[in-house]
Amino acid sequence: MIENDNEYIQELQENRLGLKELLKDIVEVRKNIKSIMPTTTEFSKRFLLENKMKTVSDVVSSELSIRKQIDSSIKTEFDLANKTTGDSDITDMRALAGAIEKYEKEKKDKK
Repeated sequence: MIENDNEYIQELQENRLGLKELLKDIVEVRKNIKSIMPTTTEFSKRFLLENKMKTVSDVVSSELSIRKQIDSSIKTEFDLANKTTGDSDITDMRALAGAIEKYEKEKKDKK
């Protein structure tokens, strides 16, 4: 059982690395989106503007979804590691991760 759990933890870590790479690409696309937005309000380009806005929305939505998957993966890994080891160090790591998440949220809310 522990061997399978360790394999699962390793797979979670590998998946998270892949998600982080994908996230980098999506963040880069989001940064480059400004170049596709029209600077005028011509109504003849309204259809094009609407499609571009949908694209922007989809890119941001994808970024948020990947961030949620990474968070979920980390929490799952902590839970699984805690289950297999039962060590208090894992509990301390969970508390630390929760404190970091709270700090990041407060930092974001201040902006």
